[in-house]
Parts: sequence; C-alpha cells; structure tokens
Amino acid sequence: MSRLQILTTFLLAFSLAGAERVARSHISCVNCNNGTCIPIADTYRCLCPTESVGDFCQYTACNLDNFCMNSGTCQGGRCVCPDPYNGDKCEYKIYRKNWDNDIENDFAVEGNISIQMEGQENTPHNGQIVKGETFKLSLFGISLAYGGFEYCLRFLYKVADSRGILQVAQRRKEIIIPQMRVEANSSYFEMDGQWHEMTLTLHGWSWSDLVISGDARNTAYIALDQVKVMRTDCPNIGI
Repeated sequence: MSRLQILTTFLLAFSLAGAERVARSHISCVNCNNGTCIPIADTYRCLCPTESVGDFCQYTACNLDNFCMNSGTCQGGRCVCPDPYNGDKCEYKIYRKNWDNDIENDFAVEGNISIQMEGQENTPHNGQIVKGETFKLSLFGISLAYGGFEYCLRFLYKVADSRGILQVAQRRKEIIIPQMRVEANSSYFEMDGQWHEMTLTLHGWSWSDLVISGDARNTAYIALDQVKVMRTDCPNIGI
C-alpha cells in the first residue's frame, strides 16, 4: 500500500470515527470547496474541515437554528433534524411506507396489498399480497429529492418460496421510451418463507422513479414491511 493510500485510509477512518466530517457519497466531487476529495469505489466523498459541512463542504457549520431547514435545531455546529428529515441542513425528506401507520405512506401503491396480523421488529402489521396478485410500490420523482447523490433503500420482506418474483428498479423518464434500470431482482432475495432485511445503495439518476414490484401469482404470498428511503449510507439508515 502506498503512502498516499495509507494517508487516505487514515483520514477517512478518522473522519468517520470523529465528528461525521465526511459527507455522504456522491457520483463526483466536482469541487470540495475547502475540503479534500476522496475516491471510494465508484463514488466520491469530500473530507470537510471542522468548520464546514455538506456533500461538497459548501455550508459553514451552523451556529443559529435558522441555518437549519424544516424546523431543525443547531447543536454543536450540526443540525439536529426532526422526523422525517435528515441532511446537513435537514434539507432531505425521509420517505416511508409502513402498513401499521397510514400516515407514513409516501409510495403510490398499485395492486392489492392486504394487511396481515403478523409483525416484524415489534410492529403489529405488515403488507402482504396473496397468491394470484401482483403489486408495485412507486416513489415518483426520487431524482428531484436525491438527484446526483446516492441514497439507501431499506425494507423487510418475506417470500414463500422461489416461485415468487420480487424486484427493485429505477424507472427513468426521459424523452425516449421510459427504461427500467434494474438494481436488484429476485436473485438477490432469500425466498424461504422467513423475514429478511434488504438494504440497497442506489444512485439518484436524473428523471427517475424508484419502483419495488412483486409477483405472487405462482407462490403463496409475498410480504413487505418497514419500507424506508433515506439520503444516507445504508449502515446508518436504522429502522
């Protein structure tokens, strides 16, 4: 390992363990302002000095509550955000679909997803489609909220057996015919009749919708619960 690689690894580890001075990953650094661009896999991060925050170190660390958007409060130079917001300025909305709370329904639902009295992680309900049904959950215009940046999709799922089909894709809406850019299909999912957690890091492509779809016409059921989309790294998304 070169001295530069060792230094880069040290800086990244220090920033993650410290005051969250490394912004969330994005497709290109472009300009880190007064920070340092660090390549990670096929994305980039800006390592920001103490006085700066933001994906590109573009914001001065807050010192007044009016710096923070959506009723966030400034604490120790960082914005503390109320639900359902996150981000350096509380500028990003967190999207959810929970069948045990009708208020949290940011996804458009196509198909008949019924309620089953069986919970996961201490929740009383989960959404389920029965044999012979298909469904689609769509989060329209995700690119308007997260365009150009990575975000995490998390949900719980249960598929009766390998005859079920469960897919995640981003549907691009360009001038040409809309395209399904598949990020994960049924081969990524466990299909054993047990609950599992799925987390996927996705790119905020321009003019795109996020789509979770399933086909239970050849299996007993497919169940989903606790769907959450958040502008963060997947290990930090939580319930």
